[in-house]
Amino acid sequence: MAEKITIPKTEYTRLKREAEAYRKFTAHFFQTVVKEPIEDIVKDFRKTNLYTKEFLGDLENGLRKSSYAKSHGTPSASQRP
Repeated sequence: MAEKITIPKTEYTRLKREAEAYRKFTAHFFQTVVKEPIEDIVKDFRKTNLYTKEFLGDLENGLRKSSYAKSHGTPSASQRP
């Protein structure tokens, strides 16, 4: 049986509004990111020195395989020869 948690309506409304804003932000963010050449995206991530080589490789591979990148014909979306 599921447990219930009760919160004030104002808190619920605020959380619901934040969740919707987050969904809109992430949808827009990822659409704009993929419009850039994939090499540039990976280069920007690399410059931060926050990510491992493995992560950066996975990021590039994932961007190249993404249906969004392929369907929108970004210049770098195709696989390298």
